[in-house]
Amino acid sequence: MYESVMALAATDEKEPVCIMTIMASTWGKTREICTRNQAILKSAIEGWGVCGTTTTFGDPRRAWVNTILAASGGSGPVPLYPPLSHAISLFPLNRAGSVWRGKGNLMLHTEDGSAIEVGLASSQQNKHTELAPGDPGLGKSVLINTLSEIQISSAQKNLPFIAYIDKGYSAQGLVQLIRDSLPPERKDEAVGIILSNDPEYTRNLFDVMYGAKKPITPEKNFMSSVLCALCVDTGTGQPCNPGDTRQIINQLIELAFKEYGENNPRLYRASTEELVDSALQDSGLYEKHDATWWARSTWFEVRDMLHNAGYIMAAQRAHYQAMPQLPEVSSMLGHTSLRDVFGTVQRDGSNELLLDYIRRALEQGHNDYPMISGYTRFMINPETRVIAVDLNNVAGDKTPAGRLKTGIMYLLAGQIAGGDFTLPQYRDEVLKQLPREYHEIALKRINQLDQEVKTKVMMNCITPGA
Repeated sequence: MYESVMALAATDEKEPVCIMTIMASTWGKTREICTRNQAILKSAIEGWGVCGTTTTFGDPRRAWVNTILAASGGSGPVPLYPPLSHAISLFPLNRAGSVWRGKGNLMLHTEDGSAIEVGLASSQQNKHTELAPGDPGLGKSVLINTLSEIQISSAQKNLPFIAYIDKGYSAQGLVQLIRDSLPPERKDEAVGIILSNDPEYTRNLFDVMYGAKKPITPEKNFMSSVLCALCVDTGTGQPCNPGDTRQIINQLIELAFKEYGENNPRLYRASTEELVDSALQDSGLYEKHDATWWARSTWFEVRDMLHNAGYIMAAQRAHYQAMPQLPEVSSMLGHTSLRDVFGTVQRDGSNELLLDYIRRALEQGHNDYPMISGYTRFMINPETRVIAVDLNNVAGDKTPAGRLKTGIMYLLAGQIAGGDFTLPQYRDEVLKQLPREYHEIALKRINQLDQEVKTKVMMNCITPGA
């Protein structure tokens, strides 16, 4: 005891030593309820992990009185004399607590196993991130699908916006469950897509927002990311000359849209898009101009005509035809503005010119990824809210080249499923880029995305052994 007292005296010179007791009480309308509450309270206090409790006292009445504020100058149990830091460590000050008490829609647990209430899609958070790592078979997909189901079941009038990027079909089951629960006229609100790297699933890498002639910032960033990924050296995991390559790619994108959006827009040709030809005939627009005018008309002009006439689906098809394609973009690497600045730059550790390497990489990308190298062929209904894109048939293997392919496919799938989720952040830029007649459609989508919850789910995005 003497040594303990001396140790506390030495500690008191550097840190206050406290005199402390901890008393807790509970109650109930019946003895059974009180006994149950006492057991719950005892378990909760011991759950702090650093102290024990007792329910045995020589004088129970005295122990009870000592729990009442200012009712006694003594103490029931033996006083504690901990240093202040030790006393504080007894309290659950760092213990996880829920901010959704009574308002949550999901019960999870903390690292030490205690239940914690969570509110998904709550106004108390700007963003909620869940990470579910683990080996195959541990229930990651079940957990993530459960989170999505809770959001869907908590929705009011409309389904929430959910973008699934999956490898393994688990999300397809959730989509089918949602579709089976919807009436026939609303089944397109949930769509499952199993990607295949063939022309049937072509989604032009250079598509921009309907009505625009050039990309807004997030669209340009996406194009740049994919093109830079095509230029990655699988031996290093980085593009050759990363800084120069990204500059070249960004300038290349600007040149392509200036060429095909302003200088030499693509001319309309009949029989290219059957839906467009039919809409022009049905609307009477074709008879308004002679053959000479039609020979010089561009896909942009046809798009605008059909849009103003109310043929939105056909106008969207015409819009797709006006966009540049990967082979055309790569051919612009010989443009004077690029040659003048980067014409003599060589690959690191090689005598090959960097522009020649990028051209070769993009041409190889055209051959390896036909699904991004032509005009967009499949369209997603603008009313769709839950989209699951499965990459099982297009993901690569565990080699460096295979992991690169998988990464590119995740980029593409993310753009397909939830590429417009960030539109509200670029509202002013969108309105500046679009002609006024397209503002109504764009604002409708932006307002929807701005006012409603958006969820992006990436499943199996880390390959074991990668």
